[in-house]
Amino acid sequence: MAIGAKLKAVFGNKKHRTFALLCAAVVFLLVFACVAMAPCTKTEGAQAPTASEMLESGVVVQQELKGDGSTMSLFTLTFVNHDKAVQGDLTVALYENDVCLQTWEKRTEALATGERSFSLDAPLTLREDARYKVTVLTNAEGADSAMAVQVGLSGKRQGDCYVGDRLLEAHGLVSAFKVKDAACYSVDLLHRVLFFGLAVLLIGASWMLIYSRIKLEVMLTLLVFILGMFFMITITPRATPDEPHHYHTSYELSNYMLFRFDSLDKGTAEHFDATDLPGHANTSAGYLRVFSEFGEGVEDTEAEITIPEKRKLSYFVEYIPQAIGISIGRLLGRNAVTLYILGRFCNLLFYTVCVYFALRRLPKFKLQLGLIAMLPMALHQGASLSYDAFVNGMSFLFIALVLSFVFERRPIGVKDLCIIGVVAALLVPAKVVYCALLLLLFLIRKEQFGSMKKKILSIGVIFAICAIVLLAFQLPSMLEISSRGDTKLNHEGLYNYTLSDFLRDPVHAVMLFIRTFWEMAYTWLCWGIGSLLCGLNLQIPMWIVVGFMIILVLSTISNAESSLALKRYERLLCVGISAAVILLTMLSMAVGWTGNTHAVIQGVQGRYFLPVFPLLLLSLCGSKTFTLQRNIDRQLIFAAVVLCVTTVSCVVEYTVVH
Repeated sequence: MAIGAKLKAVFGNKKHRTFALLCAAVVFLLVFACVAMAPCTKTEGAQAPTASEMLESGVVVQQELKGDGSTMSLFTLTFVNHDKAVQGDLTVALYENDVCLQTWEKRTEALATGERSFSLDAPLTLREDARYKVTVLTNAEGADSAMAVQVGLSGKRQGDCYVGDRLLEAHGLVSAFKVKDAACYSVDLLHRVLFFGLAVLLIGASWMLIYSRIKLEVMLTLLVFILGMFFMITITPRATPDEPHHYHTSYELSNYMLFRFDSLDKGTAEHFDATDLPGHANTSAGYLRVFSEFGEGVEDTEAEITIPEKRKLSYFVEYIPQAIGISIGRLLGRNAVTLYILGRFCNLLFYTVCVYFALRRLPKFKLQLGLIAMLPMALHQGASLSYDAFVNGMSFLFIALVLSFVFERRPIGVKDLCIIGVVAALLVPAKVVYCALLLLLFLIRKEQFGSMKKKILSIGVIFAICAIVLLAFQLPSMLEISSRGDTKLNHEGLYNYTLSDFLRDPVHAVMLFIRTFWEMAYTWLCWGIGSLLCGLNLQIPMWIVVGFMIILVLSTISNAESSLALKRYERLLCVGISAAVILLTMLSMAVGWTGNTHAVIQGVQGRYFLPVFPLLLLSLCGSKTFTLQRNIDRQLIFAAVVLCVTTVSCVVEYTVVH
């Protein structure tokens, strides 16, 4: 009776009931995911066929298999059917120690030329102490079968191959084996551990959002960091866009930090070992390497090599967080995998700190900025070695510093101007196109400066400082890009568009930009949210992207107490600044990447526009047509966490399957 009363009291409380239901749902989804997840398998193929062996009626073709502890679920043979008019039976059999385990029968006239896969009723573990073989036998009716089986150089899972009593030296049936070995079992274990971690995250987020009274900026920052850690782990090293180049450049900067001035362009050879870590691709083999090698050291005798594929350190500041992590790993004598993870961790930490201070300075718009910082693409880049973590973090911080004065309308002092100027001066050289964000300063009213004269003078000084810093770091690169079109062939063997091309034919230039925006705007939006990760080849389900769009739009429909309404000209300025960044980005890719025969500008990616997402969202805020009767901030945060967790699950699922 007492227990029943306690349960009734617990579940009579709405918060307790909600938390219990969410925990039950999470546990159910965890069990379902572990049961339904695609198991890790590897398909191993032999080399291309070198010959065809005729299948004579009654003559057995026998292929021995090597036992190595792996589990086989499928194998493939390649046939050639020269005469479908000849009728007969074809029998393929699998044996263990001369005991037939399974047979497959086909009619010869129904068997087309090409590969045929033979799936096992139950996976078979190929034990080292047992003998296995696959046999092929045809029985034609009254004549030879007129069929052949193709053979090639023997694969690693193939033993001797016989046609009757004749041994095919170093050759075997051209087969592909679908196997599950010890490495696959490790991937499956990692898969389950990650799912368990995501379930714990969801339960923890549920508790925090239902019971905790911590400040919104702290809650959002914790979620950004924890979710970023999951992205850091599930996206394999070198998989994010251009990460090999970012790693090599950060490694060079770490040489400066470690005072290795006599070998600035050198590094330990093992630190550049990319085995099983392909660029722009997430792989199970990459998981296994990280799983088995993280934390291991390197030999002191490792040879030094010249750092490959590094970029110019024209603006080293954006690589400082990554270089710190790599330097720590090198001082501890760790291997390449550890250096990648430590560099990513420091980069994520810097991004998270920027997000925290941005949210802390904002009196309003915390939820919206936090949700943007939590988008899959933002976390994907923030938890990598890309300088996009620096760019996005500093952009969010600059926008927050300016908006704090726009919302509060308090006087702006010299100290405030210095802080804004330093952040702006650090941001602008990272990517020139974001200099348009400086126009946000005009949203601050003249009364806050003291007079219009002081406003113009203050903004002018910040502009001048940013221009000086920009030219000091990026002038050579800007001149090189602007003149590259008619002096150097690009990656396609074409000459790029140039500024002179656009000046000579402005109508063509305008149409080029309009056509590009019309065709690509929605795609850029989806990419910016995170529809494609890694090298734009890891596709996330579209319903997740749409879900984030809905959450962001709902966050702009505030209740009356937290209205973010700006005046019309202020919202138009936000849209104008966003448009300027987009146009400058398109211009930079036109002259830096696009061949002058293309009808659409190439190379523009949605992740470039993450810094203006807050401005685009701000321009939607403050609708007087739709208002909410209650605050749903925590519900939106939880929905965003669920979508992020689902994204991570999709990344793991994609990687294990592929």
